[in-house]
Amino acid sequence: MLALGDIELERRRFELLSPIEHWTPGAKARLIAAILDGYVGLQEASLAHRLSSSELSRLLRAFSGGCEPARLPRFTPVASAWPFNGLKMFGYDLIMIDPPWPTEMRSQKGEKKSSAGKYGSMSFAEIAAMPVGQLASTPCVLFVWAVWPHVMYGGNPKLRYSDFDASRSPIGECIHAWGARVVTGGAWRKMTVNGHVAFGPGYRVRSSCEPWFMAVFGNPQETSLSARNIFDGLRREHSRKPEQAYAWCEAYMPEARRVEIFSRTSRPGWDTWGFEAGKFDPVVTVAEREEAAA
Repeated sequence: MLALGDIELERRRFELLSPIEHWTPGAKARLIAAILDGYVGLQEASLAHRLSSSELSRLLRAFSGGCEPARLPRFTPVASAWPFNGLKMFGYDLIMIDPPWPTEMRSQKGEKKSSAGKYGSMSFAEIAAMPVGQLASTPCVLFVWAVWPHVMYGGNPKLRYSDFDASRSPIGECIHAWGARVVTGGAWRKMTVNGHVAFGPGYRVRSSCEPWFMAVFGNPQETSLSARNIFDGLRREHSRKPEQAYAWCEAYMPEARRVEIFSRTSRPGWDTWGFEAGKFDPVVTVAEREEAAA
């Protein structure tokens, strides 16, 4: 399989096949289907133009049931490199992701209260290395939850901000590494149960909203020209996202195949993946389960 950093090559899988004059559109489509179904590794597919006519015919016969894929050892995917168990490569039109961004606090007390202290974090390098681009269909919209300090890098408070670099956008670097292009963004205005704007933490100002970015793979066509880039939503458990965010995505792309990465809540119409997937799902009692089965 391709290295995790070769997102651009993967994004161009259709273009890689297009120069092969002796391949019909149907043959190309069958190879793409074989990639998506897991019969063919991405690296082998990218080298498909080197096949002879007889090798190509044999390969296509295997995809159509003419022989067993096991008889084609050169076209075996490396499944161990795929971290998103249960999700399909290149299978989604809209991806929402809430990475466990690293936090840099002034004190241990602050770190315990931070997101990293609640559920752990990953480094920027680890997040950037995730093959998020391999989930995206062409075209695809990427909805990325962010945190204000990482929109532009203001420096580490423990180093007295001596590593400040205004040219860096750690979140933007991750999005670029996944193979996407940032096009716009917005915010979730956090509300209390009493309908007031939430009063959050902060060193300089109190944070009452959470930013998000929209990026794209390819050039998706607009499906809604009435979407605002801000929505109100109830502040609940730490890092739990509001129902309005999912509803916003569903209204923006009603027919999309949707997936949430680092999910904590199941939702109809969405595939989910995460270390704490289902954490906030309703608890179903034995009596309720039996009643539903009756």
